[in-house]
Amino acid sequence: MKFFNKHKKQKIFLFFVLFLGLFSFSLVFAQDVNVDSVLMKVSLKDGEEVMKNIVITNPQASSSEIKLKLNNELSGLIFLKEEIVLGPKEKKTVNIFFKNEMNYPAKTYIGNIQILTLDNIIIEEIPVIVELESKDVMFDSNIDVPSAFKTIYPGDKITADISVFNLEKIGLTTVSVDYLIQDFDENTIISESENLAVGSFFTSSKSFELPSNIKKGDYVLSVIVEYKNSIASSTYYFTIKELSVFEPSQRGSFPIDISAIIFITAIFLIILFTIYFNMQRDKLFLDLEKQHSREIVSRMRFLEKVKNKEIKKAKSSIDKKRCEKRFEKLRKKAEKFFETRNKNRKKELENLRRKGSRAEILKKLKEWKKEGYSVSQLESKLKKTNKIDIRDKIKQWKKKGYSVDLLEDDLKRLNERNI
Repeated sequence: MKFFNKHKKQKIFLFFVLFLGLFSFSLVFAQDVNVDSVLMKVSLKDGEEVMKNIVITNPQASSSEIKLKLNNELSGLIFLKEEIVLGPKEKKTVNIFFKNEMNYPAKTYIGNIQILTLDNIIIEEIPVIVELESKDVMFDSNIDVPSAFKTIYPGDKITADISVFNLEKIGLTTVSVDYLIQDFDENTIISESENLAVGSFFTSSKSFELPSNIKKGDYVLSVIVEYKNSIASSTYYFTIKELSVFEPSQRGSFPIDISAIIFITAIFLIILFTIYFNMQRDKLFLDLEKQHSREIVSRMRFLEKVKNKEIKKAKSSIDKKRCEKRFEKLRKKAEKFFETRNKNRKKELENLRRKGSRAEILKKLKEWKKEGYSVSQLESKLKKTNKIDIRDKIKQWKKKGYSVDLLEDDLKRLNERNI
């Protein structure tokens, strides 16, 4: 009963672990709405208006009300509908307009479009990069970064090939180039400047060493080229990952990293629990196999010992061969008996294990250990071999002309008594 209660507790614990795993899975993957855009990047000249759109889907079976909010200085550059109502399973296209109505100076503006619940819980954040340029651009630039630098770690270097183009073909000209690495809260991590002499175009490789204490997240490398009233910019978006996943999320909702850790831990515990039960089951079967092997070795030794004695008694090579054949048959019968019995015991053990009756399993193993393979079975078989010997002798004496009537009567009585 004690073991049954313990087994019941183990089942409850396993159920709890499974529930924890599914709960974590839902935290990591379940969302109120889905958004088709992961990054929005716009090149905007002063006086221009650009329209982009995002598709928002409500996967839920009930209606959902959401808000769209801009952070930092994007509110003077981006115009959108702030509240949206989505019906069950509804999909809506939201238009987003980019225009410099606040007369911001030409440079790179970065931030996020936040999608929130009515309770201001962040559902999704779409990174936004606006490359605001002057109306007339005489020099432009391009950033080429190997794919290996798309995701990097604190303390790493990011290397980029920077190209500057002379669009107006005004000959060799000195231009000012600014390099910035910023996060999406517009914190500047790295800032460098240099003057370049550009003919028709100029290309150089530039490396930036990131601080070892830089936070994980999304960053932008900006290159801003200035010449007189001409200002143009180009950008490259990359992600910094941390070596440890235990840093809490900076968003206002449940930290995704912690959810992932709980989910992975739950899966690990389930695997560990399964391995433990299999090991316990395998240990019981291993004990049975050991017991089985010991019995076979013991009985085979016994047979070998008796066989050797009988062979010594044999008077001719023919008798020895007959003796060996008889014992070979006995050996095969014993092996077959052990094999059949072992299969039956395994089935019985498996049935007891399924019922969760460990105490019964241990009791059975003890019984089987004591029971072994009865030597009397072998002895009875060996007695039968002696009767075969008597028959052979009677036949030999009869051929030689001896009277064997009394011996045959004795052998008949032995058969009737099943000796």
